[in-house]
Amino acid sequence: MRARSDYGVFELSVANLGEPIKPEIVDQLFQPFYRASAGPDQQGLGLGLYIASAIASAHGGTLEVESSAAETCFTFRLPANTASDLLQLAAQS
Repeated sequence: MRARSDYGVFELSVANLGEPIKPEIVDQLFQPFYRASAGPDQQGLGLGLYIASAIASAHGGTLEVESSAAETCFTFRLPANTASDLLQLAAQS
């Protein structure tokens, strides 16, 4: 996990060393109810990445993924002033 704020952009990245995501799946990851695989013990509705992407978009940001044999990394970016406003709102809750 990495967080930084540079040049007016707040960036939060989360990476893991799991299996790479196939390129044909990457385009579908942020769609509602999409699940790359479904097993009997798998939980969730397939909404997490969709909701996170919608939050980023609603605040002028992005959610992106890069996946290779080395790692898979999701990066959430927001204009820094928007990120600051959201953090203040969260602290008030």
